Amino acid sequence: MGGLKYKLFAAFKYADSPVDNESPYFEELLAKTAKRYTRVGLVAGDGAYLSRHNCNLVVALGGVTRFYPKKGTRFVKKAVWRGVKC
Repeated sequence: MGGLKYKLFAAFKYADSPVDNESPYFEELLAKTAKRYTRVGLVAGDGAYLSRHNCNLVVALGGVTRFYPKKGTRFVKKAVWRGVKC
């Protein structure tokens, strides 16, 4: 995870293998980032991080998410984000 303002790395982890996607590492890296900084503001990412679970993690820390949807993503009424700014 890197900061958007000063471009400093807040947390990192090497992938277990080259074919792993990055989403499973998000929770651990967000927790490390939250320990190092007093406030989590905007968390931006690509479609790999777009999930209700990841959005809820960021909101629980007082942050706002900006995850760009994957191509072909559909937003349906059943998937209403209750109180989640995502």
